[in-house]
Order: sequence, then C-alpha cells, then structure tokens
Amino acid sequence: MIPFFLFVSLGSLFRFYEAKIRYALYLSLGTLIFLAIFSILLGAFSGMGAEIGGRGTDIAGNKGFFIGANEVGILLLILLIFVNRMRSDYIRIFLLLAICVCGVIVLTKSSLVASCFAAVFIVNRYVYVKFFLMLGFTLLFSFYWSTIFEQAIIFTTGTFFDLNQGIVQFLFRGRQVYMNAFFSGIDFDSYFNLIRLFFFGFGENFVADVIAKGIDIPVGRRSTFEADFLDLFFSYGLCFFILYISLVYVFVKNFFSSLYFLEKTVVSLILIHSVMAGHVIYSPLVTITIVLMYFYLSKNQKTTYDKI
Repeated sequence: MIPFFLFVSLGSLFRFYEAKIRYALYLSLGTLIFLAIFSILLGAFSGMGAEIGGRGTDIAGNKGFFIGANEVGILLLILLIFVNRMRSDYIRIFLLLAICVCGVIVLTKSSLVASCFAAVFIVNRYVYVKFFLMLGFTLLFSFYWSTIFEQAIIFTTGTFFDLNQGIVQFLFRGRQVYMNAFFSGIDFDSYFNLIRLFFFGFGENFVADVIAKGIDIPVGRRSTFEADFLDLFFSYGLCFFILYISLVYVFVKNFFSSLYFLEKTVVSLILIHSVMAGHVIYSPLVTITIVLMYFYLSKNQKTTYDKI
C-alpha cells in the first residue's frame, strides 16, 4: 500500500511543484544508487555482507547489507535507467561500471542481467570504452581461461540444474513444488472455495499455511508462491487481480512512453521476473523505486543525449 499512497501523493503534488519534486526525485534516486553500490562493495570486500548461496555449488554471491537477494538485482536494473539519463559522461560511465561489478558480486540471475545491460549501455555510448573493455576481457580470459571456464560450468550447472526437470521447473525455479503443494491442499471442487477465490481470495497467511503443510516446512520459514501474479490471484481473488492488473497495464503503458528501446527491454525483463520469480510487486524497495522513477521520467523527458 505504501507505493500506492506514494504514487497518489506525488501525482497530486506534481501538478503544482513539478520542478521542485523532480529535483527531489533526482537527489533521492542519486542517493539510492550511491547507497546500493556502497552497500554491495563494502559488504563484499569487508566480509560483513550477507552471502547468497543455495545453488547446489560452493559458489556464493554477496548482497552487501541488503535483506533480500532478488530485490538487489531488480534494484540495479531499475537504477540503470536513472544512470542512463545522467548528463555527466564521467559520472554515468563510473556508475555503469560500478553496476557491472556489483551485479557480478551479487551473482543472482537478475543481478547478472543488470551487469550485462550496464555493459551494453557502455558499449552503445562510448566507442573508446568498447576497445578497453574488449582488451581487458581478452587479457583476463587469456591468463585465467581455465579457471573461468571451470567456474562457469559449475555456476551454470548449479543455477540452471532445474532444466533437466522440465521447462516449468526451470522457469519457476523450484516454485513448482509450492504450486503442487497448494493445489493438492485445496479442494477446488467446492463451490465455497470457488466463490471465495472469485471474490475475496484465500489470503496470504492461508496460502502460506497450505504450502507449508504440503511440503512439510517449519511455520517460521513458510512462504507464498513467490511469483507475484500467482500470489495476487490466490491471495486476493479474481476481482482484485483483474483490477490490479488493469492498473499495472495503464502504469506500464504510460511508463513506456518515456523510455527508449533498451530501457523498455529492462522494464520488460523486470515484469517477466515478477511473473516467474516475484520480488517486484511484493517488494517495497522495488515498487517505491519504480514509482520514483516513473515521476522522474514523466512528461516525456527524452533528450538528445539519452538516445540509446
């Protein structure tokens, strides 16, 4: 609800204090990108940051001082758009390189995508940087090719091992187990449950309880589907789901009008992540940042130096 009230409040004030609010948004987003990069780098190199494991390998990422893991990669993807709109070439290239490094440190699929897109943004803007990047990667690969190749195989096997268990299991990364537990724990032949699902949904706590019971996990570790649209549908019902998706459609349509091709691709990937792996709609960090970015880029703020 916080992002919703923030959206309404900014929308109301934007009509009267556009210049001041846009400057405040610039400072807020600038502070956020600095804190995100600082948190990841300090956490990783000081050893105080939290590690991210669970890939079935001994390779672990580091999320710095953030609580969530997937949210960090999504946050870096959103802030890429803000960095791309900065007027200073020096600050922009420094932050893009920092995002490249941070994405590799975090080492989730979403953060690695952020690193790749940061590199693409750099290559598309700066021809001279392209040469040095290619030279650096060539030298690095020349000296450490065997280690890089070995670690790449281990990481790929650990990250995408679900591919051997079917496309659904691969795409939803273990969430198929949650789905099976929930569907086997609810009697959908009951008219009461169908009416409940249509109008009200089952509620987040009930969904999490059914899943926890189905896969026999402790109550303290219970979870919903962690796929935003499934969570919305089964927790709040079909009516609310249709209303919410309609609002999301209008929001994304207006947001796209102020974006360039690569930026639209970034937002599209965030939406895909929301469907398959969650941590977007249900993450205050992500949704609040998206709302701030929406108003910062409103009024079609495209300029000649932004074309990418």
